[in-house]
Amino acid sequence: MKKRLITVAQILFGLALIAWLFYNLHQRGDLYKLKAAFGTSLSNPGWIAGALVAMLLCLIICSGRWYLLLRSQGILLEYRRVLMLYFIGHFFNSFMPGATSGDVLKAYYVTRHTPGRRTEAVSTVFIDRIIGLIALVGLTVVIMIVRIRFFLQFPETRLALAFNAILFAGTVTGILVVFNQRLFERLSVFRILEQKAGVAEAIRRIYQAFRVAFRTPGVLFQTTVLSLMNHLCFIGVSWCIGRSLELSPSFLGYLTVFPVINAVSSIPVTPGGLGTRETMAVFMLGTLGVNAAHAISLSLLLYAITLIMSLVGGLVYIAYSIIEGRIIPPGNPPANP
Repeated sequence: MKKRLITVAQILFGLALIAWLFYNLHQRGDLYKLKAAFGTSLSNPGWIAGALVAMLLCLIICSGRWYLLLRSQGILLEYRRVLMLYFIGHFFNSFMPGATSGDVLKAYYVTRHTPGRRTEAVSTVFIDRIIGLIALVGLTVVIMIVRIRFFLQFPETRLALAFNAILFAGTVTGILVVFNQRLFERLSVFRILEQKAGVAEAIRRIYQAFRVAFRTPGVLFQTTVLSLMNHLCFIGVSWCIGRSLELSPSFLGYLTVFPVINAVSSIPVTPGGLGTRETMAVFMLGTLGVNAAHAISLSLLLYAITLIMSLVGGLVYIAYSIIEGRIIPPGNPPANP
């Protein structure tokens, strides 16, 4: 019940942010610009197609990253199956309540094929997300250092600089904990869990899975490179949409502001970053001379592209369920398949 209330609160907060942005447009008499922007985008279908292709590449790259993580834990699934499961997870993450509904389903399907490695299989799903976040934070920090003059120029960018500095510090702290087993085992949370029967062993196996991923140079390097490729492709999605809207910023401009937008929208305060992404787009794209109506249009079209690719995941889910012989109720997988 508590989880459902949190989900409802997140949805309402996201919708409230969208309503606030639309209200501001209405107050300035700019709502018509929003409709005109969508019309402009639809008149450039080639760029929309480019955005869809770039989004498809993002999912293929991410599935490759998860495939490497599974292999690092001794889970040898064929890539075709991993790719299908990744699309399925993307579908349920987009359309089911809760930010990790698709992750739970992916983990369930993998554990069906690896009954002796269930803890490790589940761990890879979350390691996959963490490595992606670390790469995003790292990319953002590098861009901020390279373009420090730009980020010190505007109040919005200075605030983004401070936020990402805090996020970077938290990321570094988390990595240090993962690399230092003694420090991890001294944490009060671990000591409390250790006293519960069966929990300590599960925690140790999860921790070991993290250590294998983060302390194996080949795995860490390859998954980090794939993560950076994914983030660059996702920025490419935004750039293609911007071109469909006939906006003036160059790819360098998108490369400068979108890692910040993506970093903030990755914080799970709203479903899929809805509302937070649009708000950040208005602030950050505004520094590049993009008006609020076009910034909101770009962000909403980006969300629409994500949902379209999620629908592909829904079709994959139906096909996969037919192959497997049964459909698993989303969000409620059986505990003992």
